[in-house]
Amino acid sequence: TVTIHPKTKYMDGTTFFIEDFEGGNVKFNTGTGSNANLVVDNVDGERVGKVVVNSESNFWSAYLVNGADNEFFTFPFGKQVFLEVEVNNEAPVTISVIYVKTDGSMAQQENNTVTTNRPGWKKLYFDMTEVVSNSGGYGFWFGFQANLPEGSSSATVLLDNIKLVY
Repeated sequence: TVTIHPKTKYMDGTTFFIEDFEGGNVKFNTGTGSNANLVVDNVDGERVGKVVVNSESNFWSAYLVNGADNEFFTFPFGKQVFLEVEVNNEAPVTISVIYVKTDGSMAQQENNTVTTNRPGWKKLYFDMTEVVSNSGGYGFWFGFQANLPEGSSSATVLLDNIKLVY
């Protein structure tokens, strides 16, 4: 038996933006049409973001902001952009990129949907480089959405350790 001990190292100059729900300010703003809310809750001794969708509040939409004033993220030209997310979800979660173009218009591109086919916590890595580079945008937010699954009366989405790495 061979035991491998891999080590991960980030390149010098890498920037990190982290939402781990441990601080006092949640770095999410509510998205358009959302009737469910993200709250900070204690789950198994850890503070996490928690969303419950049900028959009264069946749609959740929020986006990650770069500061308290709805600030968007900017990235140096040609820089690789990655989104890391830990999620434990009973409802599918769609992750998208929302961006402001140079003409002032806004656009949104859905990028990935996290399904519910594997219960428990999942650590996910999304390479957003191509979406960001090809968008024609200069300011970016990262959106999250969940709908109550058909046939369900309630579903919970837990989020933690969200990292934007660039």
